[in-house]
Amino acid sequence: MLTRNSSRIDFRMTHGSSFLPREVIVLAAVAVLLVLLLLTPLAASDSSANLLAWNAGLPNGGWRPWAPRDEIAPEMKVDGPRLLMSGRGLAYVSGAWVRELDGINAGDVFDFRVVARTSPDSNVLECVMPRIVWIGRFGPDVTPVYATHFGKTADGVWEISEQVKAPQGVSGVRVELHLRWVPDATVSFEDASLTHGVEKPHRKVRVAAIYWRPESPATVETNVASFMALVDKAGQRGSDVILLSEHFKTVGVGTDAARFAEEVPGGPLFAAMSEKAKEYNTYIIYGDFVREKPFVSNAAVIVDRRGALAAIYRKVQLTADESVDRRPGDEVPTFDLDFGKVGVLICHDTTFPELPRILAVKGAEIVFVPIWGGDMDTMRTRAKENAYWWVTAGFDVASMVIDPTGNVRASTWKDRGDGVAWFEADLDEKFPVDWLGEWKNAVWKQRRPKLYGPLTDEPR
Repeated sequence: MLTRNSSRIDFRMTHGSSFLPREVIVLAAVAVLLVLLLLTPLAASDSSANLLAWNAGLPNGGWRPWAPRDEIAPEMKVDGPRLLMSGRGLAYVSGAWVRELDGINAGDVFDFRVVARTSPDSNVLECVMPRIVWIGRFGPDVTPVYATHFGKTADGVWEISEQVKAPQGVSGVRVELHLRWVPDATVSFEDASLTHGVEKPHRKVRVAAIYWRPESPATVETNVASFMALVDKAGQRGSDVILLSEHFKTVGVGTDAARFAEEVPGGPLFAAMSEKAKEYNTYIIYGDFVREKPFVSNAAVIVDRRGALAAIYRKVQLTADESVDRRPGDEVPTFDLDFGKVGVLICHDTTFPELPRILAVKGAEIVFVPIWGGDMDTMRTRAKENAYWWVTAGFDVASMVIDPTGNVRASTWKDRGDGVAWFEADLDEKFPVDWLGEWKNAVWKQRRPKLYGPLTDEPR
């Protein structure tokens, strides 16, 4: 019962003439709450819920058909939880299943995944286009995000995914599952999910590109000593990878490839680089003439952190003089290092846009270029058009670290810098471009590889 006096209000529980102390009442209430918590099933965490889960209480499970115009709309229907689309014989058919969600907050990270089956087995990279369209108030730097990671399972089903992060100003999201440009194909979207995720840690690599050139007549020994001093400087900065120039030991000495070539591993230069790589726990990439009897290649050697040979890349595009006595490379490979996938090109290779593009198609994230001379604008263009990091170490062109939009992040050359261009490159950094979107995400989804076949034809 409730009693009032001049100084306080007392809450008392009575049973007959007995009174319970206040402490007992509090303990009893706490006990009741604990029991209720134990007996109440825990609700599923919102962070694990699929925001695109099929909702049987809504038409089409919560999805709606959409097309820019009825005359190019695909045929669209549902089969249980599957969303079906077909081209109706229209060469440039275009339409999508669409679903809108609100309550999205800036900074939210989502894992977006779509499972699709096509019949016949079409060019899914071009004709199937899952994407995220942000809803809210923002500028031209915020544009749709494509799902660009494609993988095919053993039973022929495509799994398409992307991790996305909601931008500032967002209030909602529109999920679009497009079919386009295939007259006779049918696609079945068999699953779609959008779940709260954890942003993946960014992979950062500390890159050093060395520049040095002798001012007086040189020898192989003085060249190697001078470059090794700069390798020490780069290694002491904690570099993950150190890049040296094209056959650097012969600068100012001569270009007789056969005379200066050495076997790898086994030669003295490789042994010296191996020791430096182990000392500084770094990769070293350097240019040299490599002998593989009876042939000699203009090559780039990759030494791993343990001082072992990781790979040899042989220059593919030889100049007129080189082509007389040197073996050309026959492939344009990528290499998986412990920080990411890399490519290597050498000097004249960069004159041709095809080789840098091959490396991009193969997934290179950073390309290392031992080079003698070249054009800085070409270097920046190669980085930008392929949306990867680009690192040069040269003589008649600067040693540089260039980001995927063509901006020079570090540079040293002649009287500029201290001989080491050093930068910590973020391989997961995003580069939004107004009206277009995140550079690599947009450009690579918009490619149309089936039209590029003539690139391998002989000039007419």
